Amino acid sequence: MRIERYASLLLLMIVAPVVSGAAINKCTLPDGSTEYSDGPCPAAPAAPASSTAPLPTRDSVELRKIVLVLNGGSDMDATLDVFTVMQMRVIGGNDSTWKRDNPNWAPVFNLVKADLRRDLAPVVAAQVTSMAAQWDQALAAHLSADDTVSLLKFFHSPLGQQFVEFQKALLPIQVQGSSAMMVGLASGGMAPGSVPVETPSPELIAARKRLLSLSWVSLMMSALGQSPSHGKSPSDDKAINTLILDVIAKTRGPSLDALERKFHDGLASFSTFEQSSQAKALLAVYRAMAAESSGQPDGTNDAFLKTLKRSTVEHAASWNAAYQAGRPHAQSAVPATAATR
Repeated sequence: MRIERYASLLLLMIVAPVVSGAAINKCTLPDGSTEYSDGPCPAAPAAPASSTAPLPTRDSVELRKIVLVLNGGSDMDATLDVFTVMQMRVIGGNDSTWKRDNPNWAPVFNLVKADLRRDLAPVVAAQVTSMAAQWDQALAAHLSADDTVSLLKFFHSPLGQQFVEFQKALLPIQVQGSSAMMVGLASGGMAPGSVPVETPSPELIAARKRLLSLSWVSLMMSALGQSPSHGKSPSDDKAINTLILDVIAKTRGPSLDALERKFHDGLASFSTFEQSSQAKALLAVYRAMAAESSGQPDGTNDAFLKTLKRSTVEHAASWNAAYQAGRPHAQSAVPATAATR
């Protein structure tokens, strides 16, 4: 399978948790079949409003705050990097010199990223507010009071607080490593400094992968059945997941090693919690939310995609002008052999 296809699968994994929790909608059609779409699903008959929907409690709201931290919130910078490099490929077209080592790449990249940040930030903020409200309702409706209390007891304990801190530290390593790989694939090479100078042993790579296996977000995505190809190609899923783990283990090795040293004494207990009935009950809430949203239009996701499209149309001329303005200098700085590849 071509590396470009790996890159497109990887993009779904990076962006999906940020863009309102699911950049690709899973739609259940009237005939019962399943379809995946990057836009809203076909409208389904509205379900009768329930007058007995449980109201959020103080405990469920407190748990929601912790859950959103575990979910990782929104890594806006990594998201922007991915969308920016996609636009860079459009701007450069078939220009074989248009890659990271082109002198004009960084100025244009920074321009595109700044424009996207300004346009998308308000939409992402609205998504955060929307997700908080959805979680308040879901936890009240799908998690028992006993499980809620048990989970809060764990998360308020010293071990639980360490678990949350571990997840907060691990997720940026995962996202940044995946994003750097995506950007590298699309820009002609990894950024200087992201390529490791070490040659880690197979044992060290395996230890880093075991650490990555404790990721709550990865556990959540697995529970939801999310995968790079959305289950359409198990062989592709296995290959891309292995590739991602290898890249993160190698390119983010020092960060992972420091994390292992800091949380070493609690790692076994973290694994035990993730296999507990309370953790499984919480993961069941994720599945319930996914089932309830299946086939329903996603307003926040639709707003993000529309804003992204509007932003690219609005700024296309200025981005292209910046690219064209730098071409004579950039081409003169590229070796003749590179310009003819």
